Amino acid sequence: MENKDQQYIAGQLKCPAGEDGIKAAERMNDNNAGVIGKTLELTAPADGDAILELGPGNGYHVKELLSAANNLRYTGIDISKTMVAEAGLMNRELVSAGVASFLTGDGRSLPFPDHSFDKFLTVNTLYFWENAQEMLREIWRVLKPGGSMVLSFGSQRFMQHLPFVQYGFQLYNEPEVLAMLEAQGLQVQSTGLYFEDAKGMNGEVIKKEFILIKAVK
Repeated sequence: MENKDQQYIAGQLKCPAGEDGIKAAERMNDNNAGVIGKTLELTAPADGDAILELGPGNGYHVKELLSAANNLRYTGIDISKTMVAEAGLMNRELVSAGVASFLTGDGRSLPFPDHSFDKFLTVNTLYFWENAQEMLREIWRVLKPGGSMVLSFGSQRFMQHLPFVQYGFQLYNEPEVLAMLEAQGLQVQSTGLYFEDAKGMNGEVIKKEFILIKAVK
């Protein structure tokens, strides 16, 4: 039963669905607030930027992102229909104003012309990319020349100790990801670590380690 529970958790982390998915997204907002905040800072939108995010979940952070500069436009793509619906509701004023939109998709084929976006960001989705090079090619394609991407994810050093990652997670440390980015022609601008303490299921303290990489086309 425990393995089934861990497999279910892994599935909800990958693609939150239904009422359990809504609750899982709320927990992820709390658990990942720190790394999301650091990712938004590193994205550093400039006035007039068009921003694309893969895996925004319920989009609770989008208002903060769009307040970082003037005349920003945001598009979020999520594999979960539940999350796209929730994000639309949570950001309905921004959607009505035409500055934010949310679409369902897995990122393998982005429905945008070449050179559509100034900035790209994604937090905790890399584990689920079935073909990372294919995903990076699409991101590269839709980024404008000089556009930047921020890729944030839990390190293999940390994540390998979590029981649910055996179900559909591909884990990485810095070298593999830097090599993939460079192979795609993206120039790595910075690599950093973000640490956080969290409580485990049995009350033990877990030190979370996230890798944040910024690269430029």
